[in-house]
Amino acid sequence: MRISAIAALLLMLAGPRALAEMPNTVSIAANTSDINPKIADEVQSGLANEILYGLGEVFSNLAKVRVELTQVSAPKIAMRIQECKDAECLEDVAKSAGVDLVVQVRVQTKKALRKGKPEYVISMAVARDVPARDVWREKANCPGCTASEIKHMASLLASTIADQIKIDVPPAAAVLAPRPYVPPRAAPAPAPVSAPVLAPAPPAEKPRWHVPRYLSVAAIVGGAALIATGAYLIHLDGQGTCDLTPPQEHCPERHKTQGLGIGFVAGGGLAALGGLAGLIFFPPQVGGTNVAVGFGASSLSIAGAF
Repeated sequence: MRISAIAALLLMLAGPRALAEMPNTVSIAANTSDINPKIADEVQSGLANEILYGLGEVFSNLAKVRVELTQVSAPKIAMRIQECKDAECLEDVAKSAGVDLVVQVRVQTKKALRKGKPEYVISMAVARDVPARDVWREKANCPGCTASEIKHMASLLASTIADQIKIDVPPAAAVLAPRPYVPPRAAPAPAPVSAPVLAPAPPAEKPRWHVPRYLSVAAIVGGAALIATGAYLIHLDGQGTCDLTPPQEHCPERHKTQGLGIGFVAGGGLAALGGLAGLIFFPPQVGGTNVAVGFGASSLSIAGAF
């Protein structure tokens, strides 16, 4: 399992619109025909992953959770991206391919340096069709770079462009002005009439305090989700924070999530117990609870009408 499982659980608790406008699918095409064939092959190998990493890191910071981008690759789509000469063409490819973003990369040889190493020019264009048609472009020089350095520069360009992409945020709820207070009009006093003497009515039964059923169920479900998230964070503690790609052999950092995981488990347990207590001891129906609890040798069962 990857850290994206945590994001899925947190998004379930936060709401379905948390990442409604965040890009998910990307099509990438790189043109390296202008450079040495040997270096071109090395650049093509792993270039798409570097670009996805550059985009994803910025989007993850915006969303406050890990965003996993999916590459949609097909020979026809890649050929159309490489042949595009203007912004409108790239936007049309994004629309016809049904992807959120289209990335066009070109690596060209600018000139040879004095030591015999060439200087490369890396240009990148990122286009989208929805929610608004737009294209962002960046370019960088890479003098005497190796294939790994060219790919790293492409990742930096992708991060720069991702920081420029405006992600639509759902508008905040409108604040309604309070209505002015209008004192109630006094009703005219009724004319006195003779009335038969009636026996005093029995005292009304004091209403019993209760907890709405939907709040109890929500507390149980939310507590279970927090417990699952905390368990995964405890499991994740001590593991590497990155996916290894050549030439990496180990991750520079490791997750330190044990304290947060214990907090999630404790909070989720309290929330679930509170919801269960509301269903059992404070149901809305009058005349006792409508929930039955059974205990077995190694199980707990709950039955009732909801």
